[in-house]
Parts: sequence; structure tokens; C-alpha cells
Amino acid sequence: MHQNITAMFILSLTVMACDEHKEDTGETTSETTSETTSTSDIDLDALTNASGCSDVIFTLSAADGSTSLVFRWFTELAEQAVLTGETQTATVDLSVDGTLLLRSGSDVAQLECTDTFDDSQWIDVEWAAVSGSAELTVDSLELEEADGMPAIGTITVRDALLSADGQDDITIDEISWSAEIGWVEAG
Repeated sequence: MHQNITAMFILSLTVMACDEHKEDTGETTSETTSETTSTSDIDLDALTNASGCSDVIFTLSAADGSTSLVFRWFTELAEQAVLTGETQTATVDLSVDGTLLLRSGSDVAQLECTDTFDDSQWIDVEWAAVSGSAELTVDSLELEEADGMPAIGTITVRDALLSADGQDDITIDEISWSAEIGWVEAG
């Protein structure tokens, strides 16, 4: 993980359970049925380790590697920021483009931005965004500031609904973090 990466959280993350037999009061509930795995075991507030790579992958994970939030959108934002020296921005509709995944398991933070895997890495549950948006801002880094990646990016996810078969839906109202992204600079 990069030492100089900062993460900031905006507003709150809310876990919602669906229950068709209850009257909609506008309140969030965390009840689950016996057919689902409780999402109360997922501590979204524990996602504090920010990292990134490629063009573009952003990861926010728990220190113990048990949970990660991953955004992938293969584009040229980092490359264009480095080549032009100008800030690049994009807004992504998560129901159409990009991929936002919430993973629970073991060493799930290590599944992105690496080409090595071992027996300790597995996914128990993976939720995928079916709606929401992600706003991206990418700037080039000066060579002496870069820690192997040539760009710094900020992602803000808003109003994301994540679903997985047999699991409660998870809603992310808003979350934002920054990480170095791009490709590893040649030495």
C-alpha cells in the first residue's frame, strides 16, 4: 500500500435489508431473513486503506483484508492526465459503465493490481453496483511525488445500490477517496 495515500469519507454508509411485509417508514433496517447471510458482519467504516493502479482501478479496503470496495473502469484518464498535464474528469453511471464491487472474504484487497495470488485469497460474497454514479478526477504527478504511479485520482461514489444473489442489498450514500493510479513507471 502506498504510504502517502489519503482517504476521506463523506456522509455515511448504510446497510439496508429488504422486507416486503413491512410498511415503508423511510427508516433503514438491518434485519435479515434466514435465507440470507447477515450484512451486519460487513463493517464498511473499516474501509480505510486506499490504493489504486491501472487506468483506472480504485480500491478501498479493511486493514485485515476481509473487505474491499473496488471500482474498475478501463479508460485513458490517467494516461491523458500524464500526457497533457491537464486535469481529467469523468462521471460514470454505475448501471451502464464501470464496475463497483464490494467483496467479503480473505485477502480480498489483494485481488486487484497484482498478478500474484495464493491460497489465502478468496471471495465469500461479492456485491455489484446496479445503480449510482462515480465521479473521477485525475491529475498527473510530478516524478518526484510519484510512488511508482504517474497520476493521482479521486473517486466519489454516490447513491450506489449493490446487490448479490441471496444477500441483502447494500446502499452507499456517498464515499470518496484518493489514490495514485496509472501504470507502474519504468525504472
